[in-house]
Amino acid sequence: MSHRTITDMIETIESFAQSQPSFPVYNVLGEEHTYGDLKANSDSLAAAIDQLGLPEKSPVVVFGGQEYEMLATFVALTKSGHAYIPIDSHSSLERISAILEVAEPSLIVAISEFPLNPVTAQIMSLGQVQEAFAQAASYEITHPVKGNDNYYIIFTSGTTGKPKGVQISHDNLLSFTNWMITDEEFATPNRPQMLAQPPYSFDLSVMYWAPTLALGGTLFALPSAITQDFKKLFATIFSLPIAIWTSTPSFADMAMLSEDFNAEKLPGITHFYFDGEELTVKTAQKLRERFPNARIINAYGPTEATVALSAVAVTDDMLA
Repeated sequence: MSHRTITDMIETIESFAQSQPSFPVYNVLGEEHTYGDLKANSDSLAAAIDQLGLPEKSPVVVFGGQEYEMLATFVALTKSGHAYIPIDSHSSLERISAILEVAEPSLIVAISEFPLNPVTAQIMSLGQVQEAFAQAASYEITHPVKGNDNYYIIFTSGTTGKPKGVQISHDNLLSFTNWMITDEEFATPNRPQMLAQPPYSFDLSVMYWAPTLALGGTLFALPSAITQDFKKLFATIFSLPIAIWTSTPSFADMAMLSEDFNAEKLPGITHFYFDGEELTVKTAQKLRERFPNARIINAYGPTEATVALSAVAVTDDMLA
């Protein structure tokens, strides 16, 4: 299914807020947030961020897990012209301080409680973010992230062991997103219903949120507290109406530990998108047996190339 390309991520999200305001964009274990909510919350937060007097285009750390507030903060920062640096709340203190040292953010938005103190940047707490949402301030987008501006900065482990910040511009993000939504290998359906499990600090997450927002779909967040607990994980997976599963191959291996992870029990799953590590023939074969009609996409690419630069649909011939 080929779609029209998009020319601006925020304008695209804004257009869905107009055309389908009550359609869910984010679902955290049944708690739903719509495109209308995302627009209103990100507008109001962008207005609050603009009042902090941060240096223009300075990067901002967003610290947390799979909460809705993470996505709303990313969108608010893009609207107010700041690149965001996602840091997962399960990161080691050493890693967090190494990132702060390299990135020198002007602000830390702490959706989860920030574990380091004191830091030189201002900190905005979850309470303050929710207060900003409650203001319901309107916002005119006059200085968003555009073109060659950094859209996000993701820190990889770096070959030296010192975290390395990979800067991805708005143009880079668009070219990746447009490839995903127009490429026949991915064959992304309209309004994709997508699993949102990999943390935002891992660029594999862009493979779920970017095409979903570009096509007006819904993200089903799987908090890491649930993925850590097998029983909870399986109970939750079977209740999610997802069609597209995006993960590392090893997360799918983990799901296949349950006998019930198959097309009979999960008839809604039509696509598997893999990236971030090698997809072995064994995993692909096992998955093909469990989901004979699903598309299995193996994507590859370094973080520097904006998530991935090649993708192929796994065929039975390849498996043979």
